[in-house]
Amino acid sequence: MPRKKHREPATPLSDKSPAGIPRLMVTAEDAAWTISVSKSTWDRLASAEKVPKPVRLSSGCVRWLVSDLDLWAEMECPDRNEFEARRSKHD
Repeated sequence: MPRKKHREPATPLSDKSPAGIPRLMVTAEDAAWTISVSKSTWDRLASAEKVPKPVRLSSGCVRWLVSDLDLWAEMECPDRNEFEARRSKHD
């Protein structure tokens, strides 16, 4: 069976908003794009607690802190529990 092609979002994640303000939080789609995986892969990783814990702003609004994603990648992408433990020592 042929593999599905990975679809990139139409516009790449920018580290600034259209107004030039640094982005502090990103959506699941932007977080997925950041690490070059599909949104469905990101969702599976998030469900398995393999990515940093998101911030729930409301019942339908979930975002990830850009600073957490940067630190998580710097730490070579540990699972959530290890990331939280290492992050607390990092602060």
